[in-house]
Amino acid sequence: TFEDDDPMKPIASVKELRNKQKKHRDAEELHVVQWNLRKQPLRTSYVRLEDFLRTMPSSILTECILQEKSDGRQRDQLIRGDPGLSEIMNRECTTQRKQTGETIAREHLWLADVLLSMLYYRRLGWDVTSKNDIINKPKPERIEALKQMRLVEQYREMAERCSQGVIKAADILLRRIKDFKSNTHHESCLAEAFAAKLSHESDGASDDCDVEDEDEVVDVDDWGSRFFQLNETDRMVQDLLFNNRVEGFLRGRMKVVRMFSVERADEICRGLKSNRKALFGADAPPFAIIEDYGGRPLIECIEPYFREQPIKYSQDKPPRSISSLLGGRGGAQKAGRGACRDAIQYKDLEGLPCLLFLIEKGRMGDTFPQSFDCLDMRVRSSENTTTLIQELGRLSRYASMQGGHSFSSPQHAMAVAEEQKWFEQRGRPIAVYRNASPTVSEQGTDVAAAAGEMELVGMAWDLGGWTRRSILQVVWSGRIMTPEGRGKSSQEKYVLDDLRDASEEEKNKPLVGCRLIRLDRSIATSGSIFWRDFQCFEITDYDRSSSLITVENKSITRKTISYGEGSYYTIVRDSASLEWLTSEVNCPYGGVMKELEHALPYALVNDNLYGSIESAVIAAEVTSREIWECLKLRSQLHTHMKRKDAK
Repeated sequence: TFEDDDPMKPIASVKELRNKQKKHRDAEELHVVQWNLRKQPLRTSYVRLEDFLRTMPSSILTECILQEKSDGRQRDQLIRGDPGLSEIMNRECTTQRKQTGETIAREHLWLADVLLSMLYYRRLGWDVTSKNDIINKPKPERIEALKQMRLVEQYREMAERCSQGVIKAADILLRRIKDFKSNTHHESCLAEAFAAKLSHESDGASDDCDVEDEDEVVDVDDWGSRFFQLNETDRMVQDLLFNNRVEGFLRGRMKVVRMFSVERADEICRGLKSNRKALFGADAPPFAIIEDYGGRPLIECIEPYFREQPIKYSQDKPPRSISSLLGGRGGAQKAGRGACRDAIQYKDLEGLPCLLFLIEKGRMGDTFPQSFDCLDMRVRSSENTTTLIQELGRLSRYASMQGGHSFSSPQHAMAVAEEQKWFEQRGRPIAVYRNASPTVSEQGTDVAAAAGEMELVGMAWDLGGWTRRSILQVVWSGRIMTPEGRGKSSQEKYVLDDLRDASEEEKNKPLVGCRLIRLDRSIATSGSIFWRDFQCFEITDYDRSSSLITVENKSITRKTISYGEGSYYTIVRDSASLEWLTSEVNCPYGGVMKELEHALPYALVNDNLYGSIESAVIAAEVTSREIWECLKLRSQLHTHMKRKDAK
């Protein structure tokens, strides 16, 4: 770990920390991670937890580098919060663990929110013709048509199919919706909310849609507004309902939900199944509900209907059912003797639209399928840092790729990307692989490297550099910048001393185009961080032999700031730019670009955890560490560290 009062101090050794613990018997537990890393060029498609954490918003990027300029193009954020639902859960739930009786639990509010989304899509999405008729009406007539549907009455009937806890949770959500529209009658509050959702949904489908009434523009900072626009629960339910059946077979995605206890999960699943049957019928339910507590074979956790349905699990292969897969492995004949316990695993659920409820560790070692796309931790997330990182680590995977496109130069790669229309809207990242160095045969002719020896350079999220899709990579950091005069026009020259955290590989890469952020330590370690007081320089020239850099000041502020003893700087590069990843520095012999076959999964977390990750992002960027290393939950020393003596 590192000392809070000096983020530039070298990492403490295990021996030093043990001695400190002996002096302080009440010290918090330390979680030590010993690294034994070797370069593995053939692991060419593994996406680490750090890659997901790096999609979080960066204050250095938005405040110091981009200065809040936006081109309207966003990147998918793979760790997301839901502040509206989190605020309701924190206020209405007295405790997170082992709630009994009629106490409102986080699970009850989660299910009440899901039921609200299911009602919305059943009444306004299942029948496209009826939905379009309502959308085309003027606003007063649209709301009146929705009032005729008796939405509040139907919602209460759905809650009554569950438990007393869900009934109370539904009343809480209805009260929140009514309070947001204070002039709305209680029985018509859902009509107002669903009308706003319809407008938000139709506006989101086209960039040139006009909002016909200013009252429909909701304040995203008001937690009640989440019920008047498409929220994270809506998107999850929409995907389960509408992306599940194509040409007679199932093809959908898996959502994983973490719960506290078996009893509570059983209660939630019973209510969810009852409402699924009431809304969509029992003959062909749109998605599976799987309860996995780790105590029985997975095949027994899957509803019989979904065991027999053909599932499209691969673009290049015909559909197959889970039962046929089990039979092919010889499990059908041995099922009576319990020999098929491990015959079906999570990865065999590829393509099955489902909600998978996990209790405790579940099947901790199993690999999730490529169709797993959402980890819902809004109800439960560990307060133990080590366990939390293991839970978030479920996102990590070997990503499956589509056919590749070769390139010989950065210009060629950019042309291919534009032709394929990658990176448009919220496009998937593109994996960039470098060709190995060609060898020379005995006759002196070049021999191309084998395709299997290509090494993953990185994931590109955009064509050029320094956009809102950028992902910062800390290259170097240090303390001392000695002025060496001025260059042309607004350029300045500095000598970089006391360089830290620079690997030999990074030392040989050019710094031109990188951004140098000069940080005042007193500001960075205070309670409030004034990002716009930090200086941002673009490096225009770098002399490796003398450590002399030429920079151009890109800072907003022009006031004189004291950067004396105790200040430090960090140099960052846009590591998600296709232009950089395919440059001659990274791919001197060209390479291949591949699009991910599936979108990367994302995690939904509660507000407290989201705030902890936001703090870790800031700490990682100003101290040249990885984000997961900087995660801290309750206790001061409850974090991870690298062993200084690890090899």
